[in-house]
Amino acid sequence: MQNYRWASLIGIIAIGFVGAAFGADEDLEKELEKLNVRPIRHASSPDKHIYGALFTDGQHKAGDFQKSVPLLKKLKKLAYLYTADVDFTDQDLAAVAQLSTLEDIKIPSPNVTDKGILQLKSLKKLTSLNVPQSKVTEAGARALMKELPALKEVEIANNQTVKRK
Repeated sequence: MQNYRWASLIGIIAIGFVGAAFGADEDLEKELEKLNVRPIRHASSPDKHIYGALFTDGQHKAGDFQKSVPLLKKLKKLAYLYTADVDFTDQDLAAVAQLSTLEDIKIPSPNVTDKGILQLKSLKKLTSLNVPQSKVTEAGARALMKELPALKEVEIANNQTVKRK
């Protein structure tokens, strides 16, 4: 029987299929859960691959994200990365930059800076970056947009959204 779970995240609700694991992602799902990472599946997707990863519940500390990167890199369809209540830093963004399939990232952390987001310039599929509560400025967001033609918008502090001109 399939279990459907709602995973909520500061202003975002992701519907994920997190029941029994399927196919190549089965072992990875178990390993991610050991690291307190909640895999996100699309309930309507026929292939049942993991498409997203949710880091939440205040159990993660600076550097913990980096431990999950080798597992996340094995997820060939990973498109979404969301964090909440996680002490995320510019150093963690360097690890995020290794996840080349990401399209959408949400990291509300006061430790993320302009210098940090520029490390994401290798993510050619990235279309949306949401870094509220960060130290990212409009200038930093625009600098990243110059590097990433697919990046349509960056949400920065004070609910300000920087859109491609």
